[in-house]
Amino acid sequence: MSQPAEETNDPLIADHRNFYKVEKWTKDGSKVDRMLYAGSNLEKAREVFAAAIYHRPRIRLTIRQRYARAGAVAEARVVTVTDTYEIVRP
Repeated sequence: MSQPAEETNDPLIADHRNFYKVEKWTKDGSKVDRMLYAGSNLEKAREVFAAAIYHRPRIRLTIRQRYARAGAVAEARVVTVTDTYEIVRP
Protein backbone atom coordinates (compact mmCIF):
# COMPACT_ATOMS: atom_id res chain seq x y z
CA MET A 1 0.00 0.00 0.00
CA SER A 2 1.40 3.38 -0.97
CA GLN A 3 1.83 6.23 1.46
CA PRO A 4 -0.28 9.38 1.03
CA ALA A 5 1.39 12.33 -0.63
CA GLU A 6 2.88 14.89 1.73
CA GLU A 7 3.12 18.65 1.12
CA THR A 8 4.70 21.63 2.87
CA ASN A 9 5.00 25.39 2.52
CA ASP A 10 8.46 25.49 4.09
CA PRO A 11 11.37 25.24 1.60
CA LEU A 12 13.76 23.99 4.30
CA ILE A 13 11.46 21.10 5.19
CA ALA A 14 11.02 20.37 1.47
CA ASP A 15 14.80 20.15 1.05
CA HIS A 16 15.22 18.01 4.16
CA ARG A 17 12.47 15.58 3.06
CA ASN A 18 13.71 15.45 -0.57
CA PHE A 19 10.37 16.75 -1.88
CA TYR A 20 9.75 17.93 -5.42
CA LYS A 21 9.58 21.72 -5.56
CA VAL A 22 8.02 23.89 -8.27
CA GLU A 23 9.71 27.28 -8.03
CA LYS A 24 8.98 30.56 -9.78
CA TRP A 25 12.16 32.50 -10.53
CA THR A 26 12.78 36.23 -10.90
CA LYS A 27 12.91 37.56 -14.45
CA ASP A 28 16.71 37.74 -14.42
CA GLY A 29 16.91 34.13 -13.19
CA SER A 30 19.13 34.98 -10.24
CA LYS A 31 16.90 33.74 -7.40
CA VAL A 32 13.67 32.00 -6.54
CA ASP A 33 10.76 34.44 -6.31
CA ARG A 34 8.37 31.99 -4.64
CA MET A 35 7.65 28.31 -4.23
CA LEU A 36 4.44 27.18 -5.94
CA TYR A 37 4.46 23.58 -4.68
CA ALA A 38 6.55 21.32 -2.47
CA GLY A 39 5.59 17.73 -1.89
CA SER A 40 6.28 14.07 -2.47
CA ASN A 41 3.98 13.70 -5.50
CA LEU A 42 5.80 14.22 -8.81
CA GLU A 43 2.56 14.10 -10.82
CA LYS A 44 1.07 16.95 -8.78
CA ALA A 45 4.29 18.93 -9.22
CA ARG A 46 4.00 18.47 -12.99
CA GLU A 47 0.32 19.57 -12.89
CA VAL A 48 1.19 22.75 -10.95
CA PHE A 49 4.04 23.37 -13.39
CA ALA A 50 1.80 22.95 -16.45
CA ALA A 51 -0.96 25.13 -15.00
CA ALA A 52 1.49 27.95 -14.22
CA ILE A 53 2.90 27.85 -17.76
CA TYR A 54 -0.59 27.81 -19.27
CA HIS A 55 -1.66 30.91 -17.34
CA ARG A 56 1.65 32.77 -17.72
CA PRO A 57 3.49 31.52 -20.83
CA ARG A 58 6.60 33.65 -20.16
CA ILE A 59 7.07 32.47 -16.56
CA ARG A 60 10.41 30.95 -15.51
CA LEU A 61 9.92 27.76 -13.50
CA THR A 62 11.82 24.71 -12.31
CA ILE A 63 10.81 21.41 -10.79
CA ARG A 64 13.65 20.27 -8.56
CA GLN A 65 14.37 17.56 -6.05
CA ARG A 66 17.24 17.85 -3.63
CA TYR A 67 19.34 14.77 -2.90
CA ALA A 68 21.71 14.23 0.01
CA ARG A 69 24.28 11.48 -0.51
CA ALA A 70 27.26 10.59 1.64
CA GLY A 71 27.31 13.98 3.33
CA ALA A 72 27.27 15.90 0.05
CA VAL A 73 24.22 17.76 -1.17
CA ALA A 74 23.49 18.03 -4.88
CA GLU A 75 20.46 19.39 -6.67
CA ALA A 76 19.02 17.49 -9.60
CA ARG A 77 16.75 19.36 -11.94
CA VAL A 78 13.95 17.09 -13.05
CA VAL A 79 12.51 19.66 -15.43
CA THR A 80 13.95 23.08 -16.16
CA VAL A 81 12.26 25.82 -18.12
CA THR A 82 14.36 28.88 -18.77
CA ASP A 83 13.16 29.88 -22.21
CA THR A 84 9.97 31.66 -23.18
CA TYR A 85 7.10 29.37 -24.05
CA GLU A 86 4.51 30.45 -26.57
CA ILE A 87 1.30 28.53 -26.03
CA VAL A 88 -1.37 28.77 -28.70
CA ARG A 89 -4.81 28.75 -27.12
CA PRO A 90 -7.93 27.73 -29.07
